[in-house]
Amino acid sequence: MSLPILIALADSSTDCGDADVQGAVSFSPTLICPGVGWNFRSKKPGVPSASSGTFHTRIGKGKTDTAFFAFDNYSFSETQTNPANGKFVTITANASFREIRAKRVEGTVFEFWAVEAGQFRMYDSDGRLVARDRGSVQFHILFDTEGDDVPGGVQIEEFPPKVHGPHLGFDDFCGLITPLIGS
Repeated sequence: MSLPILIALADSSTDCGDADVQGAVSFSPTLICPGVGWNFRSKKPGVPSASSGTFHTRIGKGKTDTAFFAFDNYSFSETQTNPANGKFVTITANASFREIRAKRVEGTVFEFWAVEAGQFRMYDSDGRLVARDRGSVQFHILFDTEGDDVPGGVQIEEFPPKVHGPHLGFDDFCGLITPLIGS
């Protein structure tokens, strides 16, 4: 399986400190397919990418008082172009990510459960819909919050995700995009 690496660069100057946080976020998705010969980083000239979203960080209570729970509602539209031949695809998404539960394992180490749900669409150079993912993915990780009063920490282990609904791009995104724009 070849999963792309999605790097979302958040642009926010909000300090979480010791209170719940809400705000807006913008990001630039970058898709990387290892072993293809190039990275899907460039945009079609003249076609801007767009992204938007809102986030909310909630502080845990009681036994989870050093855990922070994230809720992120986002959408984006990104055009990925093969610089060698000019072929491109446009990728759009509208989804939400929510950390729904945390359980203290010991000290500052927690198990977190999260759900991401929404739609992902890919259009070819002619504007035809060529792929659509929809449904939800459940995530489960082991995470050390480091016991401070700010979001973040160290991921210790990631368990296999549970995928619900058609997700053509989840298992082999690079295998989906490469026939459309070349390698």
